[in-house]
Amino acid sequence: MYGTLKTGYVNHSAMKKLGGKIVGVGSVMKSVLIDTHGNFPYMISATDWRNNATGELWEFANKTSFKALDQIEVPAGYIPTMVDVTTNDKSASYHSNVLTYMYPGIYYDNGVVKHITTDSEIEVNRVLDGKQWDSVADNNGVGQLFK
Repeated sequence: MYGTLKTGYVNHSAMKKLGGKIVGVGSVMKSVLIDTHGNFPYMISATDWRNNATGELWEFANKTSFKALDQIEVPAGYIPTMVDVTTNDKSASYHSNVLTYMYPGIYYDNGVVKHITTDSEIEVNRVLDGKQWDSVADNNGVGQLFK
């Protein structure tokens, strides 16, 4: 998780209520987080396998927990997506079919965020490639990042 469901954010309590357990920090290949001048990021797909979005990796014993998470994320415009994740610890373990929430309709290509149907460039504040979103806001109210 990388946004409002992440530790310290407004929807994080849902993770605990659903019996979730954090198992580490992981990276989603071929994706980035983008800052759109808001207080939370969007994860979008990327064309280059070297781009990766980083966030918390959670485990749930009950698969019905995902339906409850969908009720939080889908109305906000995110699409549940199965991805492959590598952990960012010494084990560097690989996990396939991990649920995350991607923002649809845009993608990252060679340093530019583009609209998926027109390939036109979309202005964003910054791309967070390989970094996590932090809950600390800077003077402009925009979240800071850390590795």
